[in-house]
Amino acid sequence: MIPTTSILTIRPHHGLCMQFFAGEGYSNAFVANMKTTLDWLNDNPDTPFMLLSETDIICGHCPNKVGNQCKTQEKVARYDRLCLQLCGFENISETTWNIYSSAVKANIIKVGKLNWICPDCEWHASCSKHPNYQPSKAE
Repeated sequence: MIPTTSILTIRPHHGLCMQFFAGEGYSNAFVANMKTTLDWLNDNPDTPFMLLSETDIICGHCPNKVGNQCKTQEKVARYDRLCLQLCGFENISETTWNIYSSAVKANIIKVGKLNWICPDCEWHASCSKHPNYQPSKAE
């Protein structure tokens, strides 16, 4: 269950990752946390949350999280920045899952921009096999 006493924060690129989630992850705890978060967002699509380019609830069980930072901070900050740019949001934007996931689908997935945002992601090969994957026009 997701705590609702304060507004939930989500890293912008995690909105993209969740579109391709297929039960894989760094560990069983990471997978369970991702599934719980995604289920909660899908069950509460109009509940506001904050897009914030910092560690979030998804990062809670990630082995790359060290304190309040990611070991690959420069890379994930780039993913966040590109997701925000393509979807028309600013860092520290309040939105809903319904609005943000629709923006991700329309402005990144359906136009084949996944490879432009995160070609160096360790999960890219898994995403490229997912039914939501749309190749870029250059592929």
